[in-house]
Amino acid sequence: MKSYIKEVVAIVLFCGMSVMGEESQDQLTSDFAVRTALRITPGVSDLSYYSGAISGETKADDGGRLEVLAVKRYWSGKESQAGGTLGGGLFVGRQDGREDGGTHSTEISSFGAMIQGGLALRGGDHFIFELTPYVGVGGAQNRIKGFSIENGPYYFYGIKGGFFFELSQSIELGLELGYEGFKQEVEYENMTIKSTGSGFSGGLVLAVKF
Repeated sequence: MKSYIKEVVAIVLFCGMSVMGEESQDQLTSDFAVRTALRITPGVSDLSYYSGAISGETKADDGGRLEVLAVKRYWSGKESQAGGTLGGGLFVGRQDGREDGGTHSTEISSFGAMIQGGLALRGGDHFIFELTPYVGVGGAQNRIKGFSIENGPYYFYGIKGGFFFELSQSIELGLELGYEGFKQEVEYENMTIKSTGSGFSGGLVLAVKF
């Protein structure tokens, strides 16, 4: 699955830029929203330590993330059925994992910024579908049983499909489902500890439009 993510992301971004490029010849209309999303994310599925000399599969627990994003859709007109979408904002999250048959468990608390962009399609008067690649970067605190608490870089990437229902001119509710991967690592005096994971991601979204 991982080997296809970059190709899918590139195709979606190309399509989104093409749609927005075509629409730029006309008078663009847009809708802007602040979105709050609660998301289920993959847990830690692989834990490598002692400079990579020892690594072990973990029994991944589901993680979670809170996102607050500013997102804008671009349409060529009120009757347009296709457009582009672009947004970004902040996140905080947590992901856990327990080493299968071992003694180590890990808890990752992350924070940072993320961006997303892709395609938006109308389905009737009140439904909108989005296909959106996204990436996030930041820092994380890693609590690994048997080691001290350390901080290090953190990033994630993924692609999601979103189904949004317009309750009114100013409120939308959304459901997003997709695939996501992440990596976090911390440096110790004589070793690097890497935590990674990938899998299903899903979330509920409340959008307030302006």
